[in-house]
Amino acid sequence: MGRTELLDKAMESLLVIAAKGETECRIHSLNILRALYRESRLNQVIGPYVGRGMMLAIQGFDALFWPV
Repeated sequence: MGRTELLDKAMESLLVIAAKGETECRIHSLNILRALYRESRLNQVIGPYVGRGMMLAIQGFDALFWPV
């Protein structure tokens, strides 16, 4: 498995957990995603996941628990 394949798998897993996981797992997943999105060295490979990340961030405004 190449580096981009591993990153793709990690991003997919993080996005699924951030969307459907238990509250604590969602928080950790969102924090990891935030760090990955902010890392400028990854901008070429992270680009395809920005839209889904934005959707999760917007949906987080409806969460009952504020850290989400």
